Amino acid sequence: MMVITVIGCGWLGLPLGISLIEKGHVVFGSAQTIEKVESLTNLGLNGFLYSEDNLANIPNEAKLSEILIINFPPSKSSNYAKQIHNLIDQFSSDTKVIFTSSTSVYKDIDGQIGENGELNDSHTVCKAEQSIINSTHAYCIFRLAGLIDENRHPIKFLSGRETQNALGKVNLVHKIDVISAIETQLASTKWNTVYNVCSPEHPTRIDYYSKSADFKGLPHPIFNSEGTTGKEISSQKLIESLGFQFTQSIFF
Repeated sequence: MMVITVIGCGWLGLPLGISLIEKGHVVFGSAQTIEKVESLTNLGLNGFLYSEDNLANIPNEAKLSEILIINFPPSKSSNYAKQIHNLIDQFSSDTKVIFTSSTSVYKDIDGQIGENGELNDSHTVCKAEQSIINSTHAYCIFRLAGLIDENRHPIKFLSGRETQNALGKVNLVHKIDVISAIETQLASTKWNTVYNVCSPEHPTRIDYYSKSADFKGLPHPIFNSEGTTGKEISSQKLIESLGFQFTQSIFF
């Protein structure tokens, strides 16, 4: 059993927090409104208020957590890297940090991209990663591909619309696999590392979105250019280093 704090209990963080509780951990979870804090508490998390301007509300017990999971987007912050730096400073030096980053930190270069791929150093999320790496905390950074589940699927936004790059590769990952990857890391002794988390399925955009439209009975997107194959995010390091297995297909 561990004490774990999850900053950002939304679409990904909430089911993650619930899964951690079910596995016997004590979980603190943050929200930005009193109503959502109460909802977290009713679900068994120790809810508390947290935002860029609300550092003082982090419970003292949470600050001693074995694990801090940072899971909120840069859109919630005026200075993402600084906010994360200030957040980490609130926690014990023994607290290990897991950060849900994004594969958007990689430059758009055709071909397979592993964790040593060329980064866009000016990217907001890349700067946040560096803030964590430069801290004194042990860390694990998960660079997540496009997040999907049964209720969040990009075909809903692309159906019937014009779009580009028919031959570009798809880089997506199911929410369940992301939660599983984070929980696998909790049992690992390998820290101060970075992992891509992306399904090993990489169909072309035209193939994937056409089939997805058929599955859901929706009009196909209209591809007005072939484009290039684009980047293909590799999760081989995650598979080999942690023995991780993806269980969720991106086709549904």
